[in-house]
Amino acid sequence: MTDFPRDLVDLLTVRKKEPEFYIGDVESYVPQRLYGGHLVAQGLCAAFETVDEDKLAHSIHANYHKMGDTALPVEYQVEILKNGRSFSSRMIFARQNGDLVFSMTISFKKRDLDEFFQSMTPTAPPAEVAIETFVSLGGTVDGATRGGASAGGRILVYPLTNIFKPEEMFDIDEERSRIFQSWMRLPSERSLTDRQKQMLLVFISDGPLPGCSAAVFGDPHTTHQTMSLDHSIWLHQLGDLRDWVLFEASSIVTADGRGLNDGNLYSRDGKLLASIRQESLLRRLKNAV
Repeated sequence: MTDFPRDLVDLLTVRKKEPEFYIGDVESYVPQRLYGGHLVAQGLCAAFETVDEDKLAHSIHANYHKMGDTALPVEYQVEILKNGRSFSSRMIFARQNGDLVFSMTISFKKRDLDEFFQSMTPTAPPAEVAIETFVSLGGTVDGATRGGASAGGRILVYPLTNIFKPEEMFDIDEERSRIFQSWMRLPSERSLTDRQKQMLLVFISDGPLPGCSAAVFGDPHTTHQTMSLDHSIWLHQLGDLRDWVLFEASSIVTADGRGLNDGNLYSRDGKLLASIRQESLLRRLKNAV
């Protein structure tokens, strides 16, 4: 495992500039632009600074306005929309050199430990099987590092389905051939607060989604330009990325140069941690076959 100059949680933690303004550092996980999950996680961190300690995020709705510059820090402005006994809400604006690159609203609530039900249960081989298969097909023990969700290799990512040639990985029936799954884990022994656990989950939430729409037509890394346009997350339960989390993603529809993609994050034992919907830009490259 590579040693990194900064721990991921520390990198995603913003510092206070003045009341309601915070500064976040960036890294280049993907070529030519900021990784969307980085902005969501840092924006959440900034909003947490203005919310009562007993409240956690339960829904996030974000819009990406510019690609962003990986050489510039991001300034986050937090606007208080509501402070209630059970619920609070915030609006976050992210800027670089005064230009708006990202905005989102977040709703927070006190946790209620009551009844639980989920209608969907994932069907996937265990993480250990995914690692063995990934390596047997030529991958490394450190997992796949292409894409923002790996945080430059900090997070282990093992695809269960090869989005370019699904038949080369696990047996997938035709109905599920457009469902892309990956096991993910942050190999860290540091203790995490509940808020830091949420920051890590929303960090990976942008991961494979933009490529899902492109994969229906070709190789998302070589045939299409993809970029997140808007992004929604509903956080159902606390998840800990220090243990294995399954990311299941699929393409719902592609039209008008846009793709709508669906994602779910599951714990190792199959509990639904978060639901995601994302609209992404989809443009075929001029020289693509």
